[in-house]
Order: sequence, then structure tokens, then C-alpha cells
Amino acid sequence: LTLDGSFNILDQSDQLRLLKDVLKQHNIQLSSPAASASGRKGNDIRPITVLNAISLLNTEEALSSTQRGPKSEEESDKMSHKVRQIATQIRIPFQKAKYSQNSVDFDDLILLTRELLLQHPEVREMLHYRWRHVLVDEFQDTSQVQLELVRLLTTNSLFVVGDGDQRIYSWRGA
Repeated sequence: LTLDGSFNILDQSDQLRLLKDVLKQHNIQLSSPAASASGRKGNDIRPITVLNAISLLNTEEALSSTQRGPKSEEESDKMSHKVRQIATQIRIPFQKAKYSQNSVDFDDLILLTRELLLQHPEVREMLHYRWRHVLVDEFQDTSQVQLELVRLLTTNSLFVVGDGDQRIYSWRGA
């Protein structure tokens, strides 16, 4: 991975545009030809569904490197077999396309920072020195990988604010 200091951060619409290009380059159709010919939606898979599946696969891979044991059935059930198959096939080409454009998405910001801190303790120590206190707002929406990142950034002064009644990101593992 080679990014320069002027990398771009892709928002969801940019990600979807790039994903559609990569799907087309790899001749992957999300709609069934029969449904398209008749004008019906049928069992079409939406690009956002594939994008979310790629995000889940990236998170599963990251967590598998630091956590032991099988993933829960709940995690496995978050996507259909067909969506998992497409996401698995397109995940690496999609990442390569992002990086070739000197771009990352929000998942990359979290996952790459986590990887940096895991692999380079000297960077982690420098950040511990720089940020002696860490505050996390909306903690109820923190995913497992985000929690790992918080743990890597924190020494012994962590303050979290959250309200379980406002938990809106349970679908992504929060």
C-alpha cells in the first residue's frame, strides 16, 4: 500500500461509483438478465449491499488476526451466500482500485490506523505521549474494530459517553 500525504477520502457515493466500475471491469452483474429484460427488479443485489458486505469482510479479516476462535453465527448470517461470494471476489480489486487513485474510505482510515498501531509500537507510544487523555462520544455506536483502535490509542485515561437507548449501528456490529 502506497499512499502519499495528499490522499483522498471517498464518501459513500464515491465508493459506489468506483465499486460499479470495478464490478463492470470484472464482468459481475448484480441484476439477473431475465429480470432486467422484463423491467422487474427480481432478486437484484444493490451495490450498497455489496459495499456493506466488503466492509464486513474487511472487519472480519482484521479481527481474525487479533482474536481467537470462530466468528459468531450472527456475523455469518449478516449476508446471503450470493452477496458474500460477490464481495469476496471483488474486495481485493476494489481495494486496489481505491489505492491506485491514492484514495481510502472511512473503513480504511480505521483499519489502516489500527494496523499501523499494532505493527509499530513506537508510533503507538508517540501517540500515547501526545494524547494523554482520550474521549469517545457516542460510544454505543462503537464497533469491535473501533474499540480495538481506542484501546491502542489509550494508556490509562479514557472517558466515554454513550446512551444505549440511542444505539443505531447494531447492524454493523456496534
